[in-house]
Amino acid sequence: MLDTLFLFVSEEGWQQLDQMAEDEVERLQRLIAPAVREIHAYWYERRGNESTVRRSEPKVGRNDLCPCGSGKKFKKC
Repeated sequence: MLDTLFLFVSEEGWQQLDQMAEDEVERLQRLIAPAVREIHAYWYERRGNESTVRRSEPKVGRNDLCPCGSGKKFKKC
């Protein structure tokens, strides 16, 4: 599956494609979209659940004082 993709993205692959018949290159091109869908499906099933970010301190607003102690607004610090 990845071998077909690598033919179209590497210098060595392009050299191999140059030596192939045009109908063979077209056949390989048609295999790319199904391969990408298969790769996506494989990794989609293995993704972990997205978790909500939990902050230990409240988020600093743009107009709040900077937490570094400079006395400036966060957006200017």
